[in-house]
Amino acid sequence: MPLFAVMEKLARPEDGVATIAIWQANVGKRILAELEIFEGQAVWQGDFLIDGVAFPGAPIRLRYLDPAGDCSEMFPTGLLMDKLKLPDGCQVDATLIDAGNPTLFVRARDFGLKGRETAAEIDPAIMRRLEMARAAATVAIGLADDIFAAGREYPATPKISFLSQDGDPDCALHARALSMGKLHPAYPGTDAIALACACATEGTLPAELAGGPVRGMPLTFSHPSGRLTLEAVLGLDSLGWKVDEVVLTRTARPLMRGEVFIPLD
Repeated sequence: MPLFAVMEKLARPEDGVATIAIWQANVGKRILAELEIFEGQAVWQGDFLIDGVAFPGAPIRLRYLDPAGDCSEMFPTGLLMDKLKLPDGCQVDATLIDAGNPTLFVRARDFGLKGRETAAEIDPAIMRRLEMARAAATVAIGLADDIFAAGREYPATPKISFLSQDGDPDCALHARALSMGKLHPAYPGTDAIALACACATEGTLPAELAGGPVRGMPLTFSHPSGRLTLEAVLGLDSLGWKVDEVVLTRTARPLMRGEVFIPLD
C-alpha cells in the first residue's frame, strides 16, 4: 500500500525515510508506514527476509496506532480468560481479543494437539472442535445468536489460533493460525498484532504460556515457517495502561502493472 502510493504519485515524499499515513477504513484505524525514498522513488529492493515470505525486500516499518482502544474495547467479553462451552459439553480456556483482527486464542493441548502438527497430522474431528470453539467465541462476542449462525454468517471472524510453549529460549511461544478451516503456512500479520497485545496483558492465556506478560521489549514467537518479532508499545491513560501502538516490519515489492480496456458501449 505505501509502495503503491509512492509509485503512483499519490504521495510525493522527500528523499530519506518517509512516513506514509494509511487509513484502514474497515476497522477505523490508522497505520503509519515508514519506508526509504531515493531520488523520489520508493526503495523496494533489499535483503530483509521475513520467515514465510519467499523473497527478500526493503524493510517497511508499520506502526499500527491504537490497535484496540482501551482495555475495555480490547477484550469484548470483559474477561481476560474465558471458559468456552463446546457443543460436546466440554469447556476450554480461551482469550478473546479485538486488536488487529478479532482473535480467539486457545491452548493446543486442550484439543489434543502438541501445537506443531501439519494439516495432514490433525484429525478432522479435532478441526471440527476448533471450528466449534471459534463459533462459540463468535456468539460470546455478540456477532451471532448461535453457533450455526456463526458458521454461516461469520466463517472468518473471529480468527482462531492454538498456542503451545516453545523450547527455544529466544521464543516466547509457538503459534498456529487457522482461517476458513485451513492452517496458515506462516502467521498473519494482523493476527500477530492480536497476539502481541494479548501477551502484553497479564492474566491472558497467551501471557500465561509466554511465562508472564511481555512488556517493554519485542515479542518473538515461532510459527510453522520460522519466527516473527514485533512489539506492543504501552502507554497510560486515565484508566491505566493501554496499547499505544504495535510495531512490526514487513517487506513489499511490486508484483505487476496492467491495463484493462473496456468498450465504451
